[in-house]
Amino acid sequence: MNINFSRFDDVNVIRRAVQFFLVQNKENLVVFQQNRKTVDYVTEILEGMDESLIKEQIGVLSDSSGGHGKVLDLDSLETTVPSFDFHGEQRFVMGYAGGISPESVADIVAHIESKLQHEHPDGEYYIDMENGVRDANDWFSLDKCWQVLDKIVNANIDR
Repeated sequence: MNINFSRFDDVNVIRRAVQFFLVQNKENLVVFQQNRKTVDYVTEILEGMDESLIKEQIGVLSDSSGGHGKVLDLDSLETTVPSFDFHGEQRFVMGYAGGISPESVADIVAHIESKLQHEHPDGEYYIDMENGVRDANDWFSLDKCWQVLDKIVNANIDR
């Protein structure tokens, strides 16, 4: 489940709803979309949650563009939510979005890998893209998806 929310949503209501969902659905993951406008809000929601749920079932999608497909800001890339860097141990999977396309994916993944090697060598992550894998008519393009996979495979990344 991916949660995009407004800062006006009640933190306690969201926290209780997410915890209820996760307890009832232990095999599922809840992903919070985070950007500079929502980072404090995501942190506030997570602060009141059971740590075992955070470790096992929470993901954070870092999208500096706020869902508008603007190019990922590599200089301010976070490898974890700062308040939840448990003594250097990343406790949940981070995702990255923002203008990722077949043309940019190899450089972006290499940058993420480089940061993770320094900050969280065992950290897991994923990339999220939508606009970058659409064609000129705004249709989802399997050809562009294959291009992305080809670029990642040929980037010789050590994972």
